[in-house]
Amino acid sequence: MTRNLIILCLMMVCSASVVMAQGGVKDMRRHVKKGNSLIHKGERDKAYEQYMKAYRLDSTNAMVNYNLATAMFPEEWKIMKPDEKNDSMMQQLLMRSADEHAQENPVRRSMAYHNLGVMHQIRANQTGDEQAKYKQLQQAIEAYKQALRNNPHDDEARYNLVLCQKQLPKGGGQGQNDQNGDQQQEQKKEDQQQKQEQQQEQQQQQQEQQQQQEQNQEWIEQMLNAAEQREKQTRRRLDEQKQQPGKRRTNEKNW
Repeated sequence: MTRNLIILCLMMVCSASVVMAQGGVKDMRRHVKKGNSLIHKGERDKAYEQYMKAYRLDSTNAMVNYNLATAMFPEEWKIMKPDEKNDSMMQQLLMRSADEHAQENPVRRSMAYHNLGVMHQIRANQTGDEQAKYKQLQQAIEAYKQALRNNPHDDEARYNLVLCQKQLPKGGGQGQNDQNGDQQQEQKKEDQQQKQEQQQEQQQQQQEQQQQQEQNQEWIEQMLNAAEQREKQTRRRLDEQKQQPGKRRTNEKNW
């Protein structure tokens, strides 16, 4: 009897958990739906509150992340005030949404990257620091490229991408100049090392050629000396034959 009672209690607890989970999902969806209605009316602040309630219920939902980040933009995105904390949160929300939509919905993934590009583009236009502007534009360009990879029909992302590329500071800002300087130094070192290796190789080849020439000259001298010795021996024999008139050489053959 006691065992059956324990099993019954466990089943009741599991059922309650399922009901609570289902209730949480329903509440989350209700807040998202209400937020969507408010965002279409232009009431972004109230929509943000609804999306935040949905986010507290399920912070892993891709659409909740996307909608919350979108609601953090003002209606006129170009007048969005700089706020590092909000920017960091928006970036995390949009990246999380993009990652969650990586396989199931490339169009929504593209939308997340599109908005991320807009955020960086706005920040680039709001700063007077060339280095910071360059960094923000580079991030915007990469975000727009990701948007187009997932949705090639996003003409607005394509237009913004070209615009950001044209707005890049000449020389890439001080940070890029430093990077280019480092790359030039590395390239210079590589060129010098390659030049040294070529010089060493040429020197080695010259040494080998000189050794070969010396060996050839020595061989030639040896051959000449040998030929000279043979010639002397031949002359000596001829002189000896001249001094002995009784002997003569014949070329007769035996038949």
